[in-house]
Amino acid sequence: MKISFEYPPIYEEANKAFKLTGREVFTYGDTIYNPSKVDIPDHLLIHEETHGRQHNHNEEVAIAWWCLYLADPQFRVNQEIEAYHEQYKFICTKIKDKNARFRNLHMLAQFMCGEMYGNCISYTDAIRRIRG
Repeated sequence: MKISFEYPPIYEEANKAFKLTGREVFTYGDTIYNPSKVDIPDHLLIHEETHGRQHNHNEEVAIAWWCLYLADPQFRVNQEIEAYHEQYKFICTKIKDKNARFRNLHMLAQFMCGEMYGNCISYTDAIRRIRG
């Protein structure tokens, strides 16, 4: 996947739908957009590459995906759970300590059940679904 430091084509719509901090990373088609130029850790690249696969690395599919993502909270949860699950699996290949793994799982679940995604999943459900 390519990385761009520009804003993604859907930035304004996403900013209206969510309370963006300006440090978010977005995937659109075959490109990861990183307008704030934050360091992207390997596990987050895995997360974003999952979204790229969901878009079939295709801009036309990405347009439809983003329209649905912004409009349908359940679709958004399902797409993010898949991405967080892949991210967590990658983390587990790198971290062997069970407590450290759980701290990472806890962090991912907190993101997933938070305001950014519309508070439409409980913490417990996020933990269960991210674990897979």
